[in-house]
Amino acid sequence: MRFKILLFSLFMCSLAVAQYRWDYGFGLGASNYLGDMGGKQKTRRDFVADMKMSQTRWYIAGFARYKLDHRLSIKAQLEYLRIAGDDKLSSNTGRHARNLNFRNDIFELTLTPELKIYENNDLGSSYRFRLGFKLYVFAGIGFYH
Repeated sequence: MRFKILLFSLFMCSLAVAQYRWDYGFGLGASNYLGDMGGKQKTRRDFVADMKMSQTRWYIAGFARYKLDHRLSIKAQLEYLRIAGDDKLSSNTGRHARNLNFRNDIFELTLTPELKIYENNDLGSSYRFRLGFKLYVFAGIGFYH
């Protein structure tokens, strides 16, 4: 009976370690194109003043992170987004007469090692572990199509 309890407790510990080592998640958002296609009445306006909000499209991402130890982990992320622009939506006569449009689907895959430099799980010393702080650095490689 003791052997079975010992074997069961060792098995449960290995499950806890496996759950600790993996993180996964997803993201949803918006993407938009800012360039010489589309836009508003003037030929050029700075930053978001020339953006057409009707051309906002979606962004979807998913990631998985494997923790090698308490400081080092490796993260893989796959992202998909769509951008679009259309001169028909512009109130600028020159852009409207040009009549160009496009739509691009972008896929990106990244592989990133992350190194945790500092961690404080009780920021503010409240002893309730509600607010934490983690400082880490990362660098990686990405491919897009």
